[in-house]
Amino acid sequence: GKTLMMIGIELFGMTPFGWRFSGALIGVLMLPVMYMLLKRMFASTRICACATAIFAFDFMHFSQTRLATIDTYAVFFILLSYLFMVRYMQTDVFATCEGAAPRLFDKPFRKSLVPLLFSGVFMGLGIASKWIGIYSAVGLAVLFFIAIYRQYRVSNVACGLNAAGGGRTKQEEARILCAQDLTLKRILITCGFCVLFFILIPCVIYYLCYIPYLLPTGPVTLKRVISAQQSMLDYHSTPGLGMDHFFQSPWWQWPFILKAMWFACDSYEPAGYASTIMCMGNPWVFYLGAVAMLGVLFACAAKYVRIRERVTLKQGDGDLTLPVLVIGFLAQYLPWMLVPRSMYIYHYFASVPFIILATAWWLDRLPRSRPRLRMGVMALYLVGALVFFVMFFPYASGWLTSTEWLDAMKWFSKLYY
Repeated sequence: GKTLMMIGIELFGMTPFGWRFSGALIGVLMLPVMYMLLKRMFASTRICACATAIFAFDFMHFSQTRLATIDTYAVFFILLSYLFMVRYMQTDVFATCEGAAPRLFDKPFRKSLVPLLFSGVFMGLGIASKWIGIYSAVGLAVLFFIAIYRQYRVSNVACGLNAAGGGRTKQEEARILCAQDLTLKRILITCGFCVLFFILIPCVIYYLCYIPYLLPTGPVTLKRVISAQQSMLDYHSTPGLGMDHFFQSPWWQWPFILKAMWFACDSYEPAGYASTIMCMGNPWVFYLGAVAMLGVLFACAAKYVRIRERVTLKQGDGDLTLPVLVIGFLAQYLPWMLVPRSMYIYHYFASVPFIILATAWWLDRLPRSRPRLRMGVMALYLVGALVFFVMFFPYASGWLTSTEWLDAMKWFSKLYY
């Protein structure tokens, strides 16, 4: 993250514009990445465009990416790592070359490894930017093994079929033979490549990122890198550290903006005017997103878990959108419940894309037979986010504003100017 900041400083000098340039650029690039991730999950272009615009109108995204903070880069790489993992989960791993007999290392199988490679590289870049990337690694691992389990189940089904029977085409016969003969071998090979993609490559990236940090004071050795990890771990695992900070906020307060964090204020403003920057979420986005994510959690449980006489798993329908939303959100949010030191609302930043994805899922549940209803709800969602963005913009931007406006918008505690 800091290395990317250095690029802006090299281009534009040690100035406010220079050290903020890279973060602002990455903040802009987050939007097409968010759109592509949405497009992987939802067929409706309008829903994807709407949810992407909502992400742009959220203050957590707006404020964090305008400042020289490393959270921006970590969240960007986390989104990219999930994008390519979802791409892998949607890959037809049983595809065969036209007119050719199934082979172990055919072109379709090699192509299925490419999304895993990119997912691992971006995961490594995310971890190298901030440790919250490690949280995403857990989520990515769960999704990967779900995909592997599905391949194993398909193989079992294929083994019960006669490839040459039932009036199947040559291509269908080849797919069945591929699933019967090659699935287990390909699973083992894929897992072997994942050791490279998700362990070795990220470790190399992480080690190399310490070169500009350690080199000015001595050699870059594995011992010094490990020592830096121990120092960080000691900081994060110290019980009660920083709990006396005025803007300390536990994890359960973040979805409801119960305590924003004061980033900056100006001095010597004209009488009756003030400028301030508070790290907070767009209330419209956060509150609807919290309700939507809670609904998604229940929907996922209802889809896969049967609770009557005993708890058992149901057979799914093949659509893994709900597991991706739930696992992605929980992987970024649950670990904070275990952190004993002080925490702040900006730690919720990596979870924000997933609450927007959850809201998009509910929009997609609206009946397609009623296009006016779908458009009306999307318009309401978008307009509401825009209205709240305008209302609270002075608190998120540092814009010189009348104190009357700022006082009128003190809807939440701990809003200062």
